[in-house]
Amino acid sequence: MAVRYAVNGLVHKVNPRLCGGQKKNLKGLKKENLRDNMTTLELVLNMLAEATTTQFSRDRKPTTFQENLAVAKAGGQVAGRTRKDIESQSDTPVITAKNAAQLNQVVTDLLDTLRANLDHCVGMAANMIGVRKNIIAVAAGPFQFAMINPVITKKLRPYQTEEGCLSLEGVRPCTRYEEIEVDYLDSNFRKQHGKYTGWTAQIIQHEVDHCNGIVI
Repeated sequence: MAVRYAVNGLVHKVNPRLCGGQKKNLKGLKKENLRDNMTTLELVLNMLAEATTTQFSRDRKPTTFQENLAVAKAGGQVAGRTRKDIESQSDTPVITAKNAAQLNQVVTDLLDTLRANLDHCVGMAANMIGVRKNIIAVAAGPFQFAMINPVITKKLRPYQTEEGCLSLEGVRPCTRYEEIEVDYLDSNFRKQHGKYTGWTAQIIQHEVDHCNGIVI
């Protein structure tokens, strides 16, 4: 288990090395502001998440860090469910060709960085390299793959473990699941549904948490 903690923690070592200019180049953006590169639908969903989180915060009046995290996650889940409803009825991903080039660059850089550090790295989330997108990269044995907008739809057989991250000192207990199912878009923006178990499932859960602002 000590190796597992170290592996999870070392993944996050790449984040502090990027300065503002590098982040801009990584994103492939012509404009500095990420909002300027969002579609109208992405902006609306982002505003929905922010407005819902604000309302939940007013209602629940969180006082601790964990309570604030729960409020932020709940607000994001509202927007996430709305996105899924839109995509299920239109059969068209919210991600469009307009920002596909930007996202392809993020996917490429995530996978390149992961592959360059496979001796101590098993997964990455886009926000670890300064990109506010719900994209993760995962190493599963000899293979590495990306997930765009991953949503865990099913969890089976919970267990208790500990994980660490270089973003924080030490290790912390957490609940993981031996088997999960995930809806996501692949690197070609095609809808996928996958079932994952064991170590790969744990990596995905860890990185999805990271995208949601939960650092363990």
